[in-house]
Amino acid sequence: MRVAERAFRLPALRYRVEAGGRSALLTPPPVADHHVFAVDLPGDKDATQAAESMLSRPLPPAPAPTWDVWLIRRARGSHTLCFRIDHVLLDGTGACRIARDLLEDQPAPAGALPRLHTPRPVRARGMASACKDVALAMRPPRLGPAFSGQATGVARLAHTDVPLRTLRTIGRNLGATINDVHLGALALAVGRLHRQLAGEPHPAVRVSVPLSIRTPERADAPLNDVVSSLLTLPCDAVSPLQALTRVTAQTARLRESGHRDAARLLLAAVPLRLAAAFGARVASVCPVAMDCSNVNVGPALLHQGARATHGAIVTPLIRNQLCHIALTGYDDTARLTVLADDALTGADGLGEHWLAALHDLADYAR
Repeated sequence: MRVAERAFRLPALRYRVEAGGRSALLTPPPVADHHVFAVDLPGDKDATQAAESMLSRPLPPAPAPTWDVWLIRRARGSHTLCFRIDHVLLDGTGACRIARDLLEDQPAPAGALPRLHTPRPVRARGMASACKDVALAMRPPRLGPAFSGQATGVARLAHTDVPLRTLRTIGRNLGATINDVHLGALALAVGRLHRQLAGEPHPAVRVSVPLSIRTPERADAPLNDVVSSLLTLPCDAVSPLQALTRVTAQTARLRESGHRDAARLLLAAVPLRLAAAFGARVASVCPVAMDCSNVNVGPALLHQGARATHGAIVTPLIRNQLCHIALTGYDDTARLTVLADDALTGADGLGEHWLAALHDLADYAR
């Protein structure tokens, strides 16, 4: 009942997206029985089975809004809470804020919630950067041997946890952001995994990094407020420091040019049908090796007096894509989630190599 009462006050939870994803339709008020469910998975020790199940289940059918909440009772009295929503309706930052509004005993302090974007004036350099990404997205894929397999449609999850302070310390000492450290370590992880499996180096690959443009005025509003930047992941780097340096140089150029706000302006200027057609092309051609998201959920969440020990945000794979990487900051833990199609050989070892790369970067940071 608490979820249903709160949902009525959250605008994003009053909509559904029809087939084709071209418009969001206002629905009748949410009914608890259509959106709040429970399931028993007693053999699920680490919540992986629960998460994989949630990624494959359909969302509520019309005319209900496209979101739900699941209580999943797992092994030894533990349980998982899962909030799901159509990605067209909410980006990761918006979904995180809405989930806390729905589930938390007391509202989190404003400063503890995922940071919202403050728009800045658009400059010529930023517009040039955004247009360059559009041109790159229309080119043939540059996937590299590890990501060029045929998708099976069956995806598996794997998690790797590390103290958030580890990434902060590396970034502070080496002049990088947490996301830079994450991506630099990921580049090394892909290169090392491929060398282990194939005995040869892996070339640099193009990846998509989502950037939230959700503003304070649209804190809980419907529709996806996100743009993407295309980065080259230096899987061919010869050292951890080189990998981080190459990533940091790219993200610094994006920030200095104002890429995020230019992409926001470009997206707003494009007619909806053209934007939808472009999105469909990107999804079907799949011009990137993988999506690499990064969202900080905030402090530990309390639900019915119980403290949630882990948190993660993950998006299902788009058509033909083999891998999605999500870094979720939750309380004092950073969780790397690897969602990989069965065609991606050895993906369950990617987290182990990522962790080893972080340790190598920490040595440089001392």
